[in-house]
Amino acid sequence: MVALPAGERSAGATGVVLMLSSCALLTLGDAVSKLLTESYPVGQVLFVRSVIVCAIVGIVCVLRGRTAQLVPRNLRAQLWRGAWFAAATFCFVWSISVLPLPMVSAIMFSAPIILTALAGPVLGERVGWRRWLAVCVGFGGILIIVNPFGGGWTAVMLLPVVGAFITATRDLVTRHVAVGETTLSILFISMAVTLVPAAATAPFGWQMPGLFHAVLLVAVGLVHGAALYLQIAAFQAAEAGLLAPYKYSMIIWSTLLAFLIWGDVPSPSTILGASVVILSGVFIYCREARTGR
Repeated sequence: MVALPAGERSAGATGVVLMLSSCALLTLGDAVSKLLTESYPVGQVLFVRSVIVCAIVGIVCVLRGRTAQLVPRNLRAQLWRGAWFAAATFCFVWSISVLPLPMVSAIMFSAPIILTALAGPVLGERVGWRRWLAVCVGFGGILIIVNPFGGGWTAVMLLPVVGAFITATRDLVTRHVAVGETTLSILFISMAVTLVPAAATAPFGWQMPGLFHAVLLVAVGLVHGAALYLQIAAFQAAEAGLLAPYKYSMIIWSTLLAFLIWGDVPSPSTILGASVVILSGVFIYCREARTGR
């Protein structure tokens, strides 16, 4: 085994810490968003969150003299990617408003598996039999979580499944959009696009929040902004192949927060299905890292 230089080991460790911190904050923001959707429409929560994240990104770029990084090189492609991002975000927050957070998190983490399945027919990428097997196993994990033949099944459980497919499509679009674009411009444009459908929901039940809920709404935006910033820093510090599996720590955080806040205990089918999805996803990441994708 070849030992990595000390500098690379240090950068890798920094990236992992930043990624784990980002995942913890993202899950905390999702939990607070779920709390807020008990009193406010999904569109209102997303509008405030997106405004604050856009403001954070803009302020950071101004303070660091990087405003040029906010300017997209291909605005049309960025807007198209932003539309998929907005749809995935709405679907996710809507899902957590009606379903347990750990269940939604586990199903949404099937997006990389779906992406691998779509990469062959859509992008013409060669997907070997090992990854196809992992895809099939991953879909089996989704079925275990949703448990369509169980007594507790309802059609609303398909909502995060649809969200996972939308997320995978978003990532397919990102592969084309990301060429020549900065991460900050992609983040900023995506959040700005989300503001449009979120604002369009204003006539359907928006209400003035009290002081406590107003603080929570602002906090959600700040937490998500900080989390996304840490994630960008993580990918700047270390290779994506090293960091990607650590995103699954969000399932652990979501399970813990769901228990502490709502007293939810994941069902055996959710635990088993989530384990299958995680193992399939990590295997796919490892195979893609070995083939240099």
